[in-house]
Amino acid sequence: MHEMMAFICHPHLCRLKLEPAWTLLVNIREATVGVPSWWQRRKNYLTKNAPHIVELMDVITSNPHVMEWITSPTCFVSPAYWPEFMAGSFQWGLIPTPYEYGATHFGHHVPYRTTDGAYYDYLYLRMYCYGMKISTMAAHTAVPETRVEEGMRRAVMRMHDYSIYTVWATGTNFRKAIFLPQMWHICDNSTAERGKFIRMLQKNIFAFPLQALDAWTRSPLILSYLIHHTPKQPRTGLYAFDRRLGDSRHVQKRPQKPAEQQPGGETEDELQPGS
Repeated sequence: MHEMMAFICHPHLCRLKLEPAWTLLVNIREATVGVPSWWQRRKNYLTKNAPHIVELMDVITSNPHVMEWITSPTCFVSPAYWPEFMAGSFQWGLIPTPYEYGATHFGHHVPYRTTDGAYYDYLYLRMYCYGMKISTMAAHTAVPETRVEEGMRRAVMRMHDYSIYTVWATGTNFRKAIFLPQMWHICDNSTAERGKFIRMLQKNIFAFPLQALDAWTRSPLILSYLIHHTPKQPRTGLYAFDRRLGDSRHVQKRPQKPAEQQPGGETEDELQPGS
């Protein structure tokens, strides 16, 4: 959500916290095309007349490209598939769906910082997952569409710089997977430490330090085992994720209030995600 507010307020600086930012978007939708029934509503977080809220509301509502997205049926609804130009960007055939990627909270396991000149690569990828069209992103940031596409490809490839992301992308169900003997080398031999290690894999994998699982992704044996020979699970639901984001594969028949629009994702020239 913080990344999203930074993008839609471009080139202005947004310091609005999470819940007020969400409530602001809900208020804009309510005043225009209506709010999908699955959206959370928490108006108590927002003081409408606060100067910084009024200013931010003006910034957003005066931007036609941002308003195009906010009032569209795909706002906060991830596309079903990746665009075809993303083919080849996913290493080892690990292709999370746009919903799985967009909804997951990666914490500090993101190879970009707000001061990084390439930060917009990451923002383009996140905003695609939140239903903003590539043409809208390009118009909003005043760059060619090819620049957005190249940025999305670079962002996916750079995510594999961090081993935790790669292990997450394998979709391994660590509640059922059998650990190879070589996989225990990265933690202490005590029963307590192994138990703590397993619980973190099962419940909060992105709480690990950045290099915690580097040995796994550097080992062809372990990486191949995780990709091809472990029981799988959905990549969302177990770890922290954004419940505000809808999946176009599941929300197309759910009504909006008060509008009757049906959200869905773009399906033209798309790349089928894998497990």
